[in-house]
Amino acid sequence: MKEFNKALGNFINDAAAGGAVRHLADLGYSISKISDEINYPISKEHIAKYMWEHFLNIGKISLEEPKPIHEKASFIKEQDEFGRISFRRVTETVDNSDKEYVRCEFGKDKYKNTEEFRAFIEN
Repeated sequence: MKEFNKALGNFINDAAAGGAVRHLADLGYSISKISDEINYPISKEHIAKYMWEHFLNIGKISLEEPKPIHEKASFIKEQDEFGRISFRRVTETVDNSDKEYVRCEFGKDKYKNTEEFRAFIEN
């Protein structure tokens, strides 16, 4: 029952605020600014989570260096004349050769040694 309530809460939050958070994040709004703009009561931690997941999904953030050229798969929903629904896999070639990958490991450094990280940031 606990898992169901958690899933339901996540669904309600995403339906109420997830789209707005993703839209405002795409416009370049910060977490604090998004929190000020949204009328729905959602914590900054949830806003940060939605932004992180969205940026991972669209490729703005990558956990590993992307290949210059790779294929991206997606699925298209199709319905035949009898109403049967099927999904067709479609691939497209993505060219990342014009994009720059910058390795940033602030999060890892912060959690490895918090005091050392704070000293680094203050300098």
